[in-house]
Amino acid sequence: MIFSHPSLTKHLAGTIIYNYLMIAFQLGYNYYLRGTLLSGTMDTVYGAGYNPLPGIIIILAVISGTYAIFVNCQILRNAGIKSAGIPAFIIWPLNWVLVVFMMLTAVKSFGIDITQSMDNLSGFENTVLILSILIAMAQAGAVIAFLARMKEPYTKAISPYKIVSANIAAFIFLIISYTTVWETIMYNSIYRHGSYDINTNYGLISICGWILSFLLLYLPMRYSFILKEIQDFKTGITGFRIALSYLVVIITGIYPLL
Repeated sequence: MIFSHPSLTKHLAGTIIYNYLMIAFQLGYNYYLRGTLLSGTMDTVYGAGYNPLPGIIIILAVISGTYAIFVNCQILRNAGIKSAGIPAFIIWPLNWVLVVFMMLTAVKSFGIDITQSMDNLSGFENTVLILSILIAMAQAGAVIAFLARMKEPYTKAISPYKIVSANIAAFIFLIISYTTVWETIMYNSIYRHGSYDINTNYGLISICGWILSFLLLYLPMRYSFILKEIQDFKTGITGFRIALSYLVVIITGIYPLL
């Protein structure tokens, strides 16, 4: 059986390992995958044309991320935790904005120009666009419903394999949202303005702004994991290791701008 080794299952059931897997993905993307993947996502976000595969992948990633949040809320309820915490409700709108961006990108991949007035779109195109917005709204409603049910205990046993499957689903959402949103925004800026020299005041201030932007995007990308990490910070469990892993992710994510 996959992940049958208890030690491997234990590690994959945690959250820190997925930050380090993200670092490995970032490095692989930076040095090997960018040329292959970035042109497709850039063309989808900033260009036009019919290329449905990215759209299908994005939709599946949104479903995966929602499933992961659902399971992790069950895990917290099973552990007797009554509230996801204030940070979870602060990050939730950012997660929804991220999903909206991803769904609109998916719509564009099907050849629908969302920059046009709805009057200029065909009936089918309008239907697809409205449906994508409704899906994003339904996802936001589902997540807030999961958070609202935290007060209700969940007594059913949750197998380690379900936990691991939810974490893998969350990681899929993470890497797809990272390439769809962060990479396209960052490289559009590099294309327009070039890289930044941190030895100048302008470059240093700009990089600080990009670090803030990265956090505002990366936190909702990791929303499912963060639900558990909020509780770990409260109890002091692995807090330093979580913070260190985030620091390395930020450095790796910002490095291409330098």
